[in-house]
Order: sequence, then C-alpha cells, then structure tokens
Amino acid sequence: MTLAAGTAAFARLGGLPLGDALYLATVASATVGYGDVAPATPAARAFAVGWLLLAALGLAKAITSGAEVRGRAKRRRAAARLLAAPIHAADVRALDLSGAGCVSWADYLYMMLLRSGRATREELDAIRRSFEAHDTSGSGTIDFADVADGV
Repeated sequence: MTLAAGTAAFARLGGLPLGDALYLATVASATVGYGDVAPATPAARAFAVGWLLLAALGLAKAITSGAEVRGRAKRRRAAARLLAAPIHAADVRALDLSGAGCVSWADYLYMMLLRSGRATREELDAIRRSFEAHDTSGSGTIDFADVADGV
C-alpha cells in the first residue's frame, strides 16, 4: 500500500511515468537510492521527505514481522521435539533432589524450562529459594500458617 501511494504521488507530483515512479518508490523505500531516478520537482521532494521515513519504517516492520513469524514457528518445532524426547534414568537421577527415586511435576518442569531455554538454572534456583523462604514450616507447600501476618 505504501509502495502504491509512493508510486502515485511520484507520478503525479514529479511528472514521472508510472514505471519510473514505481522504480523510484521501490528503490527509495528499500533505502538503496541509486539516484538514476529522483524526485525533480519541489512538491515531489517535499513528499519524499515524509514518505521515505514512513516507507523505511514500513519495510522494517514487514521484515520484523516476517522474522517474528519464522521465529515462532522455529520455537514451536523445537518445543515439539523437546516434548517428544524420552526422559532417561540420568534425568531422573539429576532431578531427584529428595532422593526418593522419583521426579515431581515441579522438578520435571524445572528440567523442561532449562532444556527449552526459557529460563536459566540461576533464575530457576532463585525461584526455588524464594519458594523455600516463603515455606517457613518446611512442609514443601506454602499455606496460611506460612504467610500469617500475626492475625
């Protein structure tokens, strides 16, 4: 749409044939600016000042949007592979913090967040320490007694 508006304006304000106006709008919006076709009239130059800023921003937004779509698709594929991967005895040993021979939901979540790169070990350890600080009774849960304000 920006390209069409630029083409129309350069054709009308600059007296350029449509092909040259389209070429100018395309080259200018891509911030290449070869200089072989340029706005020649004061009105076309004035239009170019504002339009080029908008066109460059529009092009940057289109590129960013495309990269975001590609990035989301890549993350979805990686998450699907991660979720489909088997869990091994070494994983259970590494996550069995209590020594009970089993892995809790919280421990499994910890492992998946690390493997997916959604959190670092330091961040997760800080969250665990925060939980333990709130679990004043040491029960492994936070209940009303742990958060009682003396009321």
